[in-house]
Amino acid sequence: MLKLIPKFELTEAFAAEAGQLFLMFGDAERWPADSIARVLVVRAPDYVQVAFLDRSRAGIQVNSLGAGKCEVIISHELLASAESAKLQKKFWQSYLKLIRQKVER
Repeated sequence: MLKLIPKFELTEAFAAEAGQLFLMFGDAERWPADSIARVLVVRAPDYVQVAFLDRSRAGIQVNSLGAGKCEVIISHELLASAESAKLQKKFWQSYLKLIRQKVER
């Protein structure tokens, strides 16, 4: 029997330039303390992959929608359990809220 690895995807729209969000996600120094182990991949202009201390990882796609708008799609995978997925989803929702406060003034 194949064991399914918990994963989830979040999509969020922002009233901000895609490049601004791409720079924020691609710079580990801008992440909240203790939240990220390392940035694995930065592929300009729109993709970042990060690894967390729990050995899970997330792909972050930043798509320009034009007219100063963009969307962020987060695909978080390799989570140890459904509970881990729930905790990471809460982290992302909180983190995206912080980003929104910084870029949508």
